[in-house]
Amino acid sequence: MKIKIILMILVSMLLGCLTACSMTYNQNRFMNKVVSEYKLKNGRTFKVGYQPPAAALQCKQLHRSSQTWTLEQFKGMVNLGGGYERLRNTAIAYANKHPRVNFAYVYIPDQTSVLGINFTALRESHITYYHCKKLPATTKGFLNRFR
Repeated sequence: MKIKIILMILVSMLLGCLTACSMTYNQNRFMNKVVSEYKLKNGRTFKVGYQPPAAALQCKQLHRSSQTWTLEQFKGMVNLGGGYERLRNTAIAYANKHPRVNFAYVYIPDQTSVLGINFTALRESHITYYHCKKLPATTKGFLNRFR
């Protein structure tokens, strides 16, 4: 009986430690409000946002691409830009080649770790390209520092 009680105490302590040492880090905490505007080679306006367009914007999805987020972060570090910049540049390059695209939604996955072990290392980031009748407003000020 004593062994069962001791075992139950040890298991509950271990579960408490695992719970205390786990975290979910939302990479979009500030970025989800950012909408950046860019001029394309042909003079068109192209916007990049980090949340899907609202229904009121009347957007039609044209294309979606996926990338491994950890790999994009690594490539971004090598090129001194970061993962966000790499995905944004990919979206701009796509928009330059496809004239109907005027908005891109960039999805960055949340990061989850337990005891420092990253369990979302191979999650996918997505870039979804839209043609919108109305474009979202461009953010100004503090949030635009992250673009």
